[in-house]
Amino acid sequence: IFFAAVENARFGRAVVPGDELMLDARLLRSRRGFAKIRGTASVDGDLVCEADMTAFIRDTTPDEQAATTPPSP
Repeated sequence: IFFAAVENARFGRAVVPGDELMLDARLLRSRRGFAKIRGTASVDGDLVCEADMTAFIRDTTPDEQAATTPPSP
């Protein structure tokens, strides 16, 4: 998945270390490899961020996957 755009992003309160961040993403529509996604983030049931995103989705070949995989330590 390659992110192409973020639109209508709104931020609420700050998230601090120790907060449990719950992420939710919903596919709104998908056509010809492009997807529109609406995502939200919340802490303790309070909405802290929401945004509409556009992503390009494509399959990769095993050679492409190997080229982007970091080597093991």
